[in-house]
Amino acid sequence: MEVEAFIEKPEDDRFGNKISLGLYHLFKKDIMSILPSLDVPCSFERDVFPRLSTNQLLNTYTVKGNMIDVGTREAFIQAHLDEGKENWISPNSTKINHDSIIKNSVILDGCKIGENVIIENSIISNNSTIESGSIIKNKIVRTN
Repeated sequence: MEVEAFIEKPEDDRFGNKISLGLYHLFKKDIMSILPSLDVPCSFERDVFPRLSTNQLLNTYTVKGNMIDVGTREAFIQAHLDEGKENWISPNSTKINHDSIIKNSVILDGCKIGENVIIENSIISNNSTIESGSIIKNKIVRTN
């Protein structure tokens, strides 16, 4: 479906209830066709998408189901916890010592959690190693 206009977070309900999900397939030629009219730096939502729609270069695809904005650490954790669990722990090669405590947290693929670790309200990214005795609260742990 072709997009007639793009308005970022409209306050007026008459524009409907569709969202820009963030899965974009952009062609370089389309971006280059509007580049002269863009200020640099620019925002996709406020600069690029409106110009693409004006030039009839923006299309949409509607998916069924609920979408959750996970733009903050809290929202990301909550999206995983909404599955009805206290934690979301990846089953993919993640090893957690039996005496560690994990509350309201997300543990991603390939993590190794040592002995006597406490993790609360946090996200542990892929392939992270948390040393024994660590206390992690309200953090995002990333590996290089």
